[in-house]
Amino acid sequence: APPAAAAARVPRRRPRRGHTRATAALRGGGDGEGKAHTSEEAGFPKQSPQQTAAQASTLALLFTSYSAVYFSRKPLSVVKSALQDNAGISTATLGALDTAFLAAYAVGQLTLPALGARYGNKRMLVVSLAVTGVCAMAFGYIEAAWAMVAVWALCGFAQSPAYPLHVATLSPWFPPWRRGTAMGVWATSQQVGGVMSTAVAAFLMGAVGHRYALSMPATLTLAAAAALAVGLREFPTDANCPTYGGAKVSVNKRGLAEEDAGVSWREVLEIPRMKALMASYFCVKIVRYTLIFWLPFFLVRHCGMEAAVAGYMSCAFDVGGIAGGLATGVLCDRYFRGRRTQLGAYMCVFLAVVMAGYVHLSTMGANLNMAAMALIGFLVSGPDALLGSAAIADTCEDAGYGQEVLSTAGGLVNGMGSLGAVLQGALTAYIAQEHGWGALFACLTVLSLASVACLQAATPPRVERGRFNWSTVSPF
Repeated sequence: APPAAAAARVPRRRPRRGHTRATAALRGGGDGEGKAHTSEEAGFPKQSPQQTAAQASTLALLFTSYSAVYFSRKPLSVVKSALQDNAGISTATLGALDTAFLAAYAVGQLTLPALGARYGNKRMLVVSLAVTGVCAMAFGYIEAAWAMVAVWALCGFAQSPAYPLHVATLSPWFPPWRRGTAMGVWATSQQVGGVMSTAVAAFLMGAVGHRYALSMPATLTLAAAAALAVGLREFPTDANCPTYGGAKVSVNKRGLAEEDAGVSWREVLEIPRMKALMASYFCVKIVRYTLIFWLPFFLVRHCGMEAAVAGYMSCAFDVGGIAGGLATGVLCDRYFRGRRTQLGAYMCVFLAVVMAGYVHLSTMGANLNMAAMALIGFLVSGPDALLGSAAIADTCEDAGYGQEVLSTAGGLVNGMGSLGAVLQGALTAYIAQEHGWGALFACLTVLSLASVACLQAATPPRVERGRFNWSTVSPF
């Protein structure tokens, strides 16, 4: 039976006691009889060249647009030391900027993505990127600390729905057996945007000063908003392509089926393993955002580098992240179909090991420092890419839901991750100032190990001959 048959069942709030052979084939689990994952074997017609071209163009546009978001987010990390030296901004105020941004970002991710189902993902994305670009441009010209905090918080709130809405827009274009690779490619937009925005901000800071380094890159975010408004086809049907991930069917009071029924966030929370995904992302986001926002500052203060040099050096973290996102997507589709978070757990084990020794490695020469940063970027970006995209779609589909829950589910998972990122803003400044950088990276090591346990809990049970192995069912 095709996936539409699974989507047509009324979803239950507890794990089902059996998968059909067709479902096992789609999920890539089970014995040797359940390995089919091509479009023909799964009951879908073979992709036409037109469909492949439409998928590629949509992926490229959404990749570019989310990369552009980082031109309104990343430059602040590059100019932090310049703000402290030239504008007299204290470390505590720098931490307050991060906290304000991420707190607003977390609130926005818990509330705004659901509006995509009401007003349309495309419209919400265009507004999100346009307001983000305007706020980032204004931020570069503000001098009062309280106004900087307020505008930066508004910038965080405006861009908060961008990630889950990108995921919700892209996911229906690709079938489950190709989704990991597609999402892995798209997720590297974070690192590509991070590398490019960091390099641009470092160049501008050395050439024209920190104010222009903050404001000028935001013009690319505005350009991306215009590109989405003109070129994005929101639904695969707009390009005469099939939609993957059917709509949930619910039953009304008269016992009649109703498609595309709204799904509350409480119901999404009751999807098996959804809470484990949220806990995993909470830990992973603290680690990743600490490095995104504070790595150049660490290189200046601990390693004694010039601010511009530290900005360029920190690009190694994002370059490693590009490789990590791509490799994770391909490996998931090839070896971990249906159990993507298992690979994320393995990566976080190695992340904890490298993180534990990074402070020492960072003082052993520039080449070794860059190699360690690239490896950390590789290991943290893989789990981040999984948890923010493909793992959410897989978990919802396993419970019988379709694309109508992706915006809400993505907002909840990413919102919980953002709550973790909020904590790092104040805690990073406090721990680094009061206890030193060694204590900070020790905390990141502990969080990496905690993410291993959460990712294991988020991994679905193995399927053996069409039956669940109940000994591995997650308590979440």
